[in-house]
Amino acid sequence: MRIGFIVVLTCMLALSTFISLSTTKVEAAANGGKVMSEKWRDDRTLELTISSPSVEGTKKVLLLLPKSWSKTSDQKWPTLWLLHGGGGNQVDWLKNTDVASLTKNLDLIVVMPETSDCSAYSDWWNDGKLGKPAWETYLTKDVREILESGYKANENRAIAGLSMGGLGALKLAANHPKMFQAAASFSGNVDILHRYNNSLTGPDYPGLGCISKWKSINDWKRVWGDPQVPAQKEIWKRNNPYDQAEKLSQLHYLYVSSGTGFGSPLKVGNQFDLIEQEVNRQAHGLVEKLNQLHIPVASHFYSGNHSWPYWKQELHKALPGILNALHVDGDHKQ
Repeated sequence: MRIGFIVVLTCMLALSTFISLSTTKVEAAANGGKVMSEKWRDDRTLELTISSPSVEGTKKVLLLLPKSWSKTSDQKWPTLWLLHGGGGNQVDWLKNTDVASLTKNLDLIVVMPETSDCSAYSDWWNDGKLGKPAWETYLTKDVREILESGYKANENRAIAGLSMGGLGALKLAANHPKMFQAAASFSGNVDILHRYNNSLTGPDYPGLGCISKWKSINDWKRVWGDPQVPAQKEIWKRNNPYDQAEKLSQLHYLYVSSGTGFGSPLKVGNQFDLIEQEVNRQAHGLVEKLNQLHIPVASHFYSGNHSWPYWKQELHKALPGILNALHVDGDHKQ
C-alpha cells in the first residue's frame, strides 16, 4: 500500500509569556468534565485546567472574555471556538494573531481548547477498543457543559480552525448539526480520503505525521482505523467533511479557504508549499460538492502558503459572517 501525503502543520509550540494574575481551584462544573483550576492571564484571558474521563491527564482551555463578563451576571454570551492545528496548542491563536484586540469590543466568548499534536478532533478508534482519547466527546460534551454551567456561555456557537483545526471545525459542525450556527476552515484537510487529479497518493494518515514529527503515537490506525478495511473506512467517512457535506446545510454561515501553495505575497514561509497545494485541492473539491448540493458557502482562494499570517488574514475575512450568524453586534478591527 502506498502511503500518501500527510497534511500536517509545522509545530508551533512556543509558550505564552502572559503573567498569571491569580490561580483558583474550582469544583466540578459538569457531569464528565471537571475544572481543576482557573488562572487569570490578563484582565480578559482566563485559563481553565480541565480533567475529563474522555482524555488522559488534564488539558487547558483559554477563554477570551467580554469586558462585561462576570460569573454572577444574569447575561450569557455566544461562543467562538478556535481550534489549533497539528503540533499546536491552545495559545497559538493568541500568540500568532490579533484575536484579542479583534474581539475586545464584542459580546462574545472566544474558546481556545488544547488537544494533542494529532488529535484529529476525533474519538479514536484504538483498534476497536475505543476509549481514550475521545477528543470529540471531550469538546462537544465536557467542555461545552463546563462553559454553559460555569462560565455564562449560551447556546449560540461558532467554530473555526486552521489545518487540522479546519478539519475539526467542519467535522464537528457536521456531526453535531444543532450545536453550531457557523463554521470556518482555514487551510483545513477537509477531504481526508483525497480523491483529486494530480493529488499526491493516498489518504491523510494523521498518525504517521505524529510518528515522523512529534512521536505522539506509534500506530496511525489508532485514530480512524485502516481505510483499506471497508468497515473501518466508514469511520474515516464519518470524520470526513467531504463525505459529511450534506450535514453542513444547517449552518447559517460556512466559510472555506486556502492558499494555492504557490508564491507568498506576505513574504513569509515557502514559495512552493506542498501542504498548502494539497489542502487547496481538497478545499476546492469540498466547495464544488457544496455547490452541487446547493449549500451556501463563502470561499476564498488566494496566493499564499501554510502559515499564520494567512490564517490571521482569513480570521478577519470570516469574522463578519460568523458574528452575523451569532447575532453579535459590536466593533471589531479589520
